[in-house]
Amino acid sequence: MKKIFAVFLFLSICFICLFLYINTTGCEPEIYILKYGQSQFNEKYIFLNGQDKLVPFIWTFFVVKDKTGIFLIDTGIADKKFLKLWKIRNYISPINLLNRIGIKKENIDGIILTHLHADHCDGLSLFKGVPVYLQQNEYDAMNRAFKQTNKKFSHGYYRCHFDLINEAKQNGNLILIKKDKKISRNIWVKSAPYHTAGTQTVIVKKGRKRIYFVPDNAYFYKNISELMPVGIVYDAAGDLAYLKKLSAFDPSKKIIVPAHDPEVFNKFKNCGEAVLKIE
Repeated sequence: MKKIFAVFLFLSICFICLFLYINTTGCEPEIYILKYGQSQFNEKYIFLNGQDKLVPFIWTFFVVKDKTGIFLIDTGIADKKFLKLWKIRNYISPINLLNRIGIKKENIDGIILTHLHADHCDGLSLFKGVPVYLQQNEYDAMNRAFKQTNKKFSHGYYRCHFDLINEAKQNGNLILIKKDKKISRNIWVKSAPYHTAGTQTVIVKKGRKRIYFVPDNAYFYKNISELMPVGIVYDAAGDLAYLKKLSAFDPSKKIIVPAHDPEVFNKFKNCGEAVLKIE
């Protein structure tokens, strides 16, 4: 009986080890930076007390693909009026960019919006019906902006995006987050209300590293390295404290990704025009 039990125990341990191996092998997320355009942008908006001059600037959103699904971090721009507004050149539509990495829009499982400025949420119109993750404070800030006005633009937000968000809410696709939340096996969000009242950082686990997506609490790496809050800021003191924490990160353990710094093309693997992969 003891021998039978020992054999059974041995086989059980082998089965558990095999199960764990199968379920952990190949689970590393694929993470992409997709550039939908480039322009020049006034430095005074990038850095608090920055100079009144134009500097190179890129416009991006991100994709995380793992066994739990495919998630967008922000959506880029769909309406070309915003391209004209910011003089964005070499535009590539979000759908086209996703196709370049083998993803169709119907395959998207969730959209995490860092905040509701146009360049981060306008492409939501392309992905209706997909669950949207947003900070409650950001939703409330947009509500306040349009509560007593019929204007198309108020306090940094556009009414067309207000309508998109409320459509998602009415259809049961808006998930409002209070502070911090785990979205999937490898993705978390943390409240970081400095650029806007409800900006959130997105953190993705990849192996032993954590990838921090920080739009737009830091437009550029220079915001972090020189501890300069962004020029368009809701809470400058809070942003400075946030930048200090980012600057203290061990680069062997944590990777920071801003949304607008051309320098990302010198840091990550180029997988073709306008596509980078974080490895």
